[in-house]
Amino acid sequence: MTDDADAAKTRNDFSGEASTVLQVGTVHGDIALPGALAAAPPAMAPPPPFGFVPRPELGRRIVNALSGNLALSGNLAPSGNLASSGNLALSGNLASSGNVALCGAGGYGKTSLASWVCRAPEIGERFPDGVLWVELGQRPTAARIVSSLAQLAAVLSRSAPAPYADVPAAAQAFRTALGDRRALLVVDDVWSAADLRPFVDAAPLLVTTRRSGLLGDLGTEIRIDDMTEAEATAVLGDGADVAPLLRRVGRWPLALGLLSGILRSLVDGQGMSADDAVTALLDELDGHGITALDELSDADSTRGIARTLELSLADLPDDSRQRLVSLAAFPAGEAVPHRVLRRLWGLSDLRTRIEAERLTSRSLVTGGDGLGPRLHDVTREALRRRDPGRPAEVSAHLLDALRPAGGWHQLPEDERPFLATLAFHLRQAGRADELASLLREPRFLAARLAASGPAAVEADLGAGGDAYARELGELLRREGHLLTGGLAAHDIELTLATRLFGSPSPLDELRVREIPGLVARHPPPDRDDEALLRSFPAHPEGACHDIAWHPEGQLLATVGYGPQLRIITADGRTVRSAEIEGAVVDRVRWSPDGTRLALVGERDRDGVATLSVHDPATGAETDAVRLSRERGFPESFTPDFRWSPDSLSLAVLSAEGVLLWTPGSGDEPTLLPGGRGDHRMMRRTLDWHPERGLLVGGTSRWYQRAREIRLWRWTDLRGPARESALPVPELPAPAGRTDRLAWRPGGGTAVLGHLLLDPLAGEVRWRAGARSDVASWSPEGDQLAIRGWRPETGQLALSLWHVPPDAELADGRLPVPAGEIALGVDHSRRDALAWRPNGGVIATTTGLRVIRLWRRDAPRGARSGGGPAALREVEWSPEGATLRVRSRDKSWFAVDPDPPEQDWRHRAPRRLPDTPDRDEVVPSSVPTRVAAARDGRIRVVASWFEQPRVIRQNAEVTAELTAPEGLRRWDGLCFTPSGGLVVAAVSRDDYTAQGLLLWPLRPVTGENNVSPTARWMTGGLLSGNAREGPVISLRRVTASETHVAVIASAGLIGLFALPALRPLCWIRTNATVVDAAFDPEGRRLAVAGDAGLHVFDVRGDDHATTDGEETDGEDRF
Repeated sequence: MTDDADAAKTRNDFSGEASTVLQVGTVHGDIALPGALAAAPPAMAPPPPFGFVPRPELGRRIVNALSGNLALSGNLAPSGNLASSGNLALSGNLASSGNVALCGAGGYGKTSLASWVCRAPEIGERFPDGVLWVELGQRPTAARIVSSLAQLAAVLSRSAPAPYADVPAAAQAFRTALGDRRALLVVDDVWSAADLRPFVDAAPLLVTTRRSGLLGDLGTEIRIDDMTEAEATAVLGDGADVAPLLRRVGRWPLALGLLSGILRSLVDGQGMSADDAVTALLDELDGHGITALDELSDADSTRGIARTLELSLADLPDDSRQRLVSLAAFPAGEAVPHRVLRRLWGLSDLRTRIEAERLTSRSLVTGGDGLGPRLHDVTREALRRRDPGRPAEVSAHLLDALRPAGGWHQLPEDERPFLATLAFHLRQAGRADELASLLREPRFLAARLAASGPAAVEADLGAGGDAYARELGELLRREGHLLTGGLAAHDIELTLATRLFGSPSPLDELRVREIPGLVARHPPPDRDDEALLRSFPAHPEGACHDIAWHPEGQLLATVGYGPQLRIITADGRTVRSAEIEGAVVDRVRWSPDGTRLALVGERDRDGVATLSVHDPATGAETDAVRLSRERGFPESFTPDFRWSPDSLSLAVLSAEGVLLWTPGSGDEPTLLPGGRGDHRMMRRTLDWHPERGLLVGGTSRWYQRAREIRLWRWTDLRGPARESALPVPELPAPAGRTDRLAWRPGGGTAVLGHLLLDPLAGEVRWRAGARSDVASWSPEGDQLAIRGWRPETGQLALSLWHVPPDAELADGRLPVPAGEIALGVDHSRRDALAWRPNGGVIATTTGLRVIRLWRRDAPRGARSGGGPAALREVEWSPEGATLRVRSRDKSWFAVDPDPPEQDWRHRAPRRLPDTPDRDEVVPSSVPTRVAAARDGRIRVVASWFEQPRVIRQNAEVTAELTAPEGLRRWDGLCFTPSGGLVVAAVSRDDYTAQGLLLWPLRPVTGENNVSPTARWMTGGLLSGNAREGPVISLRRVTASETHVAVIASAGLIGLFALPALRPLCWIRTNATVVDAAFDPEGRRLAVAGDAGLHVFDVRGDDHATTDGEETDGEDRF
């Protein structure tokens, strides 16, 4: 901290020193977003409070610690080791000198110091990409953390905050927006390591906290205690002997600030001399019995501040005093917006701001950041204890002043942020019944979800609650990811209504309205098994290829891309993520001691895999080896690998055998003696047992043709392997991965795919049912979880088996079923399975996108949606009484649409009479789409990068359908039933946007070109703009005479009104959907996909809402 920084300068309350003013833009919640014209990096630190006195010695220590210069940072308090009390360390020595915690009791000026330090020139030089700031508070809800992360991401991306399903999703969005910026992140008022964890390792941290040792081994702690005598004297001002006053009140910054405000008022406002003012204050303090605060603890601070506060209150006019007290009715740490105070205090905007400035000038509140006055939490608590009934009265008055006549969902846009604290004020005002009723109102829930996401509604529901609150909270934990991600409130309300269909009876209290859009006729077929505990995104911007639990079971490592590596907690919160440029990672393994991670994947898109080792504390790579052809690895080969039991070495399969590599040694991998085999002819995997040794198992590369399993086992790596062959007739075709070999924990048997082997005896002890693949042992080794395909349901299932001890297996006793979990069908062959080390939870990946946690003691069986699953095509009979669906095996079946039949085995002809040819891709050098009108006389052919052509039956081209420049990647085509309109789904040539185009064809004229008369566009595959909504891919379009339905990625179904292509709604489902068809009258829409069949009623915008509202027809995305 330079001496110049300590010098007094002219200050601007909104942006610091007048020489470094930053233009701020739209205010969202607690954070000011940079305006469109601001070129400077984020400068979110609030200005120091009015009358702030610099503390240069502390400032230099903080700056030096943030720069990693511990030798110059003074006498630092020991950070301690919180391994048993919830610190941020994983294991081992993970010190990070760049993180700093300012620790001290309430009111010692930690936040003021942090804001002052952030303006130091040295900080600007070390962190050229700016300063980010977020405040948490004592017990922040998940909703508050999500909101804070979302707003940080918004600041960095210069967009409006987006809602996120949960903390991990919001944390990932923030890290993505941050990228490689060199910025400082200040996290103010932290009370627990768990609250801080989502922000760790995103950027260097400056933390303010009352809790000693919060950072554990991850940073430096600096104690913030009493001011020096010189600093305290400067706070109280010149012109009088303030030593007696200091002896009376101590050198606690908060108390000194309050007394300073009173002194200024007495001298400037009452005309008293400085000495007389000090004497008067001493008399008042004697009368109130205030004692010295030198050794003040948190327990004493409230009493001390309360008595000091009485002096400040006595100095205020009656009206101002009541307004100050009213601020204590708001949640701790909240800056109360001036627009809310205007309604509460009944003043004009100007008078409201003048009144707030009056309180600020007396150091009773802070408010220089322009967001509104904010009470110090200790002051707030003292005011609430002083008048316990006042907060409830204020909340009641505020609720009555703000409530719109039509309901809380109709709050004006500028007052909509009040919804974030609505539940708090309703509870405080004693209106819990009103809150309970509000949480049963779909319009409010939809507005709340659209604004803040599922975590906010979970917070509103509160802990415990009635059966309704518990069931709704459970629904949000399991399916909340369907109710966010860019959907508008109208869409969320319709999606929520779909998810509620057939839900437990307590949720019947949620009153569903009749509104335009798609309305489900039956319960959704894509509900998850009752065993599901929680779902969360695996890799929000990419795909998940593998997962692995930390040996202690508290952390889960996931790999793939977007980002390549994530480390998350068991409840889905991101601890760390790491980008590996250009890589797609396929597998991950923790070392047995939990201190290192090994990954394998392709880096340079050259077909050569890289095996790398990483520090889980930072994600940094510590060693790597390319598995090139020269080392015995063929191209496009992802080898299996395992850590040695002592965590020192890695065994990795090559085409010529097994290599042993010791990361960090500088040595090249060496080939183990024996165990040679041609990888091109075999599918191999391995595992390492601390007593039984290293085991490699292999089958034919064409698994279903295999007739034996070959095993190699090393007990001494210096000698050759023991080789054996186990005959296994008629191996079934696998449902997915078959490359997982696992020794039984504490035993001598092993599982390979669906086979239970005894490598020592050279025998197959047991095999699971057909079409099984991935298996995982329970930590105790007494159970197996095996994933397999169930042809009768068309779904995957996780079967659980009790496995007898090895000796009983050798005597012929077989495993017995222990339960089954239905996994559904929305899966990939890369999906993974991992049993948590504590044994109670099984993690699976779903379609490369979602991680699901299942409890093994759940009731057996799945929720059934009815009807066939894994469908690829759907169409209606001409009279609309029957549906024809095509399954994955290309067989067609007849289905009653109301309700979908349980028994769908009766096959029907592949086509119905008078059914239009489907939109299809035809052979061509470029992708080409073809669609035919129902009467077959006209076809439209659309090849990529060319204009669509209208062709008669005689192959005559009658017209070309023109499209805007750059929109030439055709994703789908359809006619309306009459053939009068053509609708196309199209992507921009560079994939930055997608949308729909519409051309009229009736009557067909002799004109050569037909221009589109309507279009709708949204962000494309490469879009990262949160304002454009979710990044989607349009896959299929179908039309009635009045509407167009769109099938898109991420389970989205859209409905548009013709002829203007005006969006009516989007519905999100819980599995991939691939096809849709309107009934002949256009009143029902059938949608087919991986989970089965959805049937919706189509409500056009001629259907008014129950309270007379109409939809606004806005672009939902």
